[in-house]
Amino acid sequence: SSTNTPNTKNSSASLARTVDFVVVGNGNAGRSAVKTLQTQCPSASIAVVDPLQPPLPNKYNIDKKKLQHWPAAATGLDPSSRTVFVGEASSLRYKHSLLIATGSRGAPP
Repeated sequence: SSTNTPNTKNSSASLARTVDFVVVGNGNAGRSAVKTLQTQCPSASIAVVDPLQPPLPNKYNIDKKKLQHWPAAATGLDPSSRTVFVGEASSLRYKHSLLIATGSRGAPP
């Protein structure tokens, strides 16, 4: 069975997923971006990467069926291959765009 929450703890082979858009950060800016993307590009696949925030609440009217939540930190970026490295052993490729919406405050230690 498929799930919208990939296992980012996999230390063997790297997970290689490709989506249309990646949003790093699940705060207000990230959630707004997801809502806008789903309105403007309803068939697009979107991944949200954020270790601290839970999946999006219903008040944003987000279609969660087309959304992947990656509950891990973005640990690196390779713009030339359109790849975001997530957690310890995962990677996520984006076809169109990446938005880094991590906010102005750092995560608590």
